[in-house]
Amino acid sequence: KSLTIDFNQASDFIIKQGFTTESLGWIPGQTLVITRKTRLIDPLELLDQLTVALLNTTHNLDGDLHLEFLREPAEIRIPDDNYKIALTRSQANGIKSRFIIPFSVLIDGEFVYQGSAALKAKIFKRVLLSSRRISRGESLNESDFYLAEQNTLSIKGVPLGIESSLLGLESKSTILKDHPILKRHTGKTPVVGRGDLVNAILTKGAMSITMKVQILEKGAP
Repeated sequence: KSLTIDFNQASDFIIKQGFTTESLGWIPGQTLVITRKTRLIDPLELLDQLTVALLNTTHNLDGDLHLEFLREPAEIRIPDDNYKIALTRSQANGIKSRFIIPFSVLIDGEFVYQGSAALKAKIFKRVLLSSRRISRGESLNESDFYLAEQNTLSIKGVPLGIESSLLGLESKSTILKDHPILKRHTGKTPVVGRGDLVNAILTKGAMSITMKVQILEKGAP
């Protein structure tokens, strides 16, 4: 935004302030254009601000977020004042490894710029990796795993982390050495096997019956 004034509009004010129009190099017939001071938001600053905005609006973000531009944007010229970056679309389905995010730049609640950024995201978290090849059906022990920081957005599934307990679990599929263990890889260790004879208790009201039964499929409570 700019304001244009002519010599007659400003000369009285200038003289009252103790200046002469000549000392300012302004002579009759000229006009003066007053523009608001501006500044540039460079790509690095924009990336930092978009990271903060995403952290403030994305719930249950499990790990440390790192962003990069897929295509580096041009500098953004805005009025030289305190500004805020607002995301015009929330990441309702979570942050993806590659996505486009629309945003606005606001100063005192006024939109001064609107655009979008193409981003590449990584979310780093310490997860459990297998220290050896684990076959299907093996009981899982903490000694068979170690913690390492991984980009969870590159893992197809939900990896188990430091907060996960392996007590009473077995592998439901083969886990290769130095690979993460996923939630779908685990299941409860069976307490009975196929063909086992166990006591079964049937209860109805105040009556109960105990009988021997044969297990048809292995299972866990």
